Amino acid sequence: DRIILSADVFEPKKVFSISDIKTLAKKKGNTELFISTPRMMDDLKITQYASYLEKLIDDIDGVLISNLGALHAFKDLPVRVKRIMDASANIHNHEAALFYYGLGTDLVTPSVELPAQALKAFLDNTDKTEIITFGRLTTMYMAHDLFKAHEHPVDQPFILHNEGGEYEVKRDVHGKCHLLMQNAFTLMPFINQLNAKSVRIEA
Repeated sequence: DRIILSADVFEPKKVFSISDIKTLAKKKGNTELFISTPRMMDDLKITQYASYLEKLIDDIDGVLISNLGALHAFKDLPVRVKRIMDASANIHNHEAALFYYGLGTDLVTPSVELPAQALKAFLDNTDKTEIITFGRLTTMYMAHDLFKAHEHPVDQPFILHNEGGEYEVKRDVHGKCHLLMQNAFTLMPFINQLNAKSVRIEA
């Protein structure tokens, strides 16, 4: 089992502090404790996160990595610290998985855009995988701050209307906006058919 702490916490909630994570590490028992990288990272954010990671490296078991740049930036982590590529890396096939394994990744998360048959074929041919089985996921990331532009309070729902219907938008602690799926993503009805080695729920 593992607990993964999100880096993209939605306001008005706050991220776990370094002290919180160290306390959790002492109480986790045999459960693995992972932290994740933000999905949108510029050079400054990578530098800041490297300092944050350095303070926690002795307390965590792994890192959920969101993008290729972050994987390269944190390539020198201790061998004992596991690396999982997140679904945001958009890994669609076995060859892409091999590419990330070659860069030191321990597990890959297949893209949530894969149709069921393609996902099954991927899992059948690729050993070191972890699939997202449930969660209300982000469909679009935006650097544009819709809450600021519309003077909308972050503790109130922001609903975007278009031809597809209504979409809720959340702003994370880094000031990035997330357009959420209208409904929760789920693979639960198919889980027994997928031969998944490891599964994850996005809470």
